[in-house]
Amino acid sequence: MAFSADGVFYRALGSAVTACMATGGARADEVLRTLVRSSRRPDEKAARVVCFLGIVRHWRLLRALDGAPVAWDGQEFPRIWAAWTWWTQGRDYPKDFEVPKGMSQARMVAHWAAAHASRAVRLSVPDWLDQRAAAALGEERWTAMAEAMLEQAFPHLRVNRRKINAPDLFRRFDQAGLWPVWVDEARGIMAIRKPAELFETQEFQHGLFEQQDAASQSVAPFLDPQPGQRVADVCCGEGGKTLHLSELMRGKGRILALDPSKHRLETLRKRAARADAQNIEVKNSSEAVWTRLHGQFDRVLIDAPCSGLGTLRRHPDIKWRLQPADVERLAQLQATLLAQHVRLAKVGGFVVFATCSVLPEEGEDQVRAFLETHAAGYELVAEHRSDPATANNDGFYAAKLLRKA
Repeated sequence: MAFSADGVFYRALGSAVTACMATGGARADEVLRTLVRSSRRPDEKAARVVCFLGIVRHWRLLRALDGAPVAWDGQEFPRIWAAWTWWTQGRDYPKDFEVPKGMSQARMVAHWAAAHASRAVRLSVPDWLDQRAAAALGEERWTAMAEAMLEQAFPHLRVNRRKINAPDLFRRFDQAGLWPVWVDEARGIMAIRKPAELFETQEFQHGLFEQQDAASQSVAPFLDPQPGQRVADVCCGEGGKTLHLSELMRGKGRILALDPSKHRLETLRKRAARADAQNIEVKNSSEAVWTRLHGQFDRVLIDAPCSGLGTLRRHPDIKWRLQPADVERLAQLQATLLAQHVRLAKVGGFVVFATCSVLPEEGEDQVRAFLETHAAGYELVAEHRSDPATANNDGFYAAKLLRKA
């Protein structure tokens, strides 16, 4: 996909990549919203998404093709564009392409060979992450995961079945030219291959669907909430899983959604109103709130803050922002949240602990460590691990605990 270096597309893409990838840059999803909204043409919007996220995903490889370090001062975007163009055009420049100084075909071929000699460069991940993940998962499994998370990601949708059935929504999007494809037809999960106009549709405004990865959509059914029960979602964020819980409960019973962020809670309130999810009570999370609620819930969801390393296909900038100390800090926070909030479940109730990370230290290891000191009160009844190398979705972990005493 080649565009003129003096065109609107090129200038918009260069501004977006600079805003995200230059030292101290903004989050990719924030930049992407602006990049997409600044174009009125659906085809160009789609191309902007593909190129921007593709460049961020493959950043280290592209910098290596130029013989440059990962860190970037935001200057000379034409060199980034040249590396991307050379690579995506079959490792050759298109005819009449203006090649930057020092990026000849012969030099690019040599840099390509050197890049592929390094797994971390080939997979476009930092050295520390490559070493940590390979040690935890094994080199073969980690390589397969990392390769899968370099692929293009199309948005997955969760259908609000209280308002419409999945086949009917699929037909609407097909007729509208959004190119839907089933991810899991039995569960009603679809992907949209032409998503630029998705959130401008009447279907979105009327709350007929929410964007939610297929792996994330497995968490609420794993908790298995029943109509009429009391459910706590203690790290609800903007409420994707909260809304799914409400749908599964058919709007009956009560869901208490807790989060320390007022902004995220306000977003959840708007989403709940759009989805007509009336059984959700939203509260700011604090020790004073949740300590009064011990033993009161049939189901508890702890969707703990994590590194997000299972979502790199959709959020590739995470790997360039994350540091080893962040993983360690988040792992400690997860342990604290698990120990604190399991007590919200009543005896005989269930707790699901979940993270969107591929690292065992943010999943299986957390649950094992918890049970070593809480075996008298809790029992592991099931685990679920979503692997991006074997399924077209995020990496995810979930464990289901029964409160025995």
